[in-house]
Amino acid sequence: MTKKVSPRWSSKPSAYLTTVGPYQLYGDDIVGECAALGTDYVDLCGEPGWMHEMINEHAAQAKETGARIVFSCGFDSIPFDLGVYKKK
Repeated sequence: MTKKVSPRWSSKPSAYLTTVGPYQLYGDDIVGECAALGTDYVDLCGEPGWMHEMINEHAAQAKETGARIVFSCGFDSIPFDLGVYKKK
């Protein structure tokens, strides 16, 4: 299978970082393209329902292509991450 680059991208990026939501309105296609191309994806989403949908839809393909899909990496998760760090 030849991986095609989205018409939105001039070349296959190694990673896609997004900080703009709402992800449930704007993120579906991007996560799908990253999973298909093997491109890592990182966001700072705080929308658990959408994240659950994306995991169900794209986890198998992301594993196959080597894409790492990382949700809630930053703003919305920092208070919880610091709490876990403090508990250690």
